Amino acid sequence: MSTRFIVAVIVGTVAWVACNWLAINWGGHLVNDAPIASFQIRASIADLAVATASLLPGMVAGALTGSRGFLIGALIGVCGVIFLTFSLTHLHLGPHHFTLGEVHTLLMAPLYGLSQVVTSSVAGAAGQLLRSNYQSERTRS
Repeated sequence: MSTRFIVAVIVGTVAWVACNWLAINWGGHLVNDAPIASFQIRASIADLAVATASLLPGMVAGALTGSRGFLIGALIGVCGVIFLTFSLTHLHLGPHHFTLGEVHTLLMAPLYGLSQVVTSSVAGAAGQLLRSNYQSERTRS
């Protein structure tokens, strides 16, 4: 594996975890604390933050590596989901007995993870495509 590939995986995974953690926490507070008058605007901003958190890390990693964007996007999606689901959930909740709502959330995590892997891999391929288009435009000039 090349150094660029390893750096892209690390940067993409850190960006994925940071973006999703911020979108979940910030978006929840933004919507839950919203007055009735501005609820739709705040909900739209939260949706935009979640969409950006899903796409941005894969695009960055795909653009950094320049090749194998689909693979690297899927890899950072898997790494991010594993890290966010298990490590941060344990750190946030601490060792305690799970309630029914938390068990439901943990059972839904694989479906969320699968959707994030697909989204990140497509975004990684888009990042690779953007980089290749930029390089071809630069060589024409």
